[in-house]
Amino acid sequence: MRKDFEQIIESAAERAAQKTIKKLQESDRLKKINAPSFKKTESLLFLYSKLAEDHPDRLRIDRALRKIDQSEYKDVIASYYFDGIPLTELSEIYDCKYQTICKQRNKLIKVLSRELFPEDVLRELLEK
Repeated sequence: MRKDFEQIIESAAERAAQKTIKKLQESDRLKKINAPSFKKTESLLFLYSKLAEDHPDRLRIDRALRKIDQSEYKDVIASYYFDGIPLTELSEIYDCKYQTICKQRNKLIKVLSRELFPEDVLRELLEK
C-alpha cells in the first residue's frame, strides 16, 4: 500500500515538473545552453538503431518521439541520429539553411530531453 502511495506521489511530482518546465520554456525564461541532459539524450538517440526492439531504452525513446509528432522537422531526428544523414544534407532535403536545421534539431532534442531525463532537466533548471 505504501509503495502504491509513493508511486502516485512520484508520478504527480513528475507531471508537475514537466508542466513547469514547459511553461518556463514557452515563456522563454530558460537559458539556452546544451546541458548534460541534452548530451545524454543525443547519446541515447545515437544508440537507438543498435538496441533490440523490445529494449527498455528503445521503448522509452519511442514514447518520447510521440511528443514531437506534430513538428514539421520531426524526421530530422530519425534521419540524423538513426540513419546518420549529415545535417548539411538534411538542410538540402528540407530546402532550408543549415542553421535552421540545427536550431530545429536542438529544439526537438530539448523536448525529448524533458521526456527521457525529466529529473536531470529539473535539476539543471534549479542549479541555474
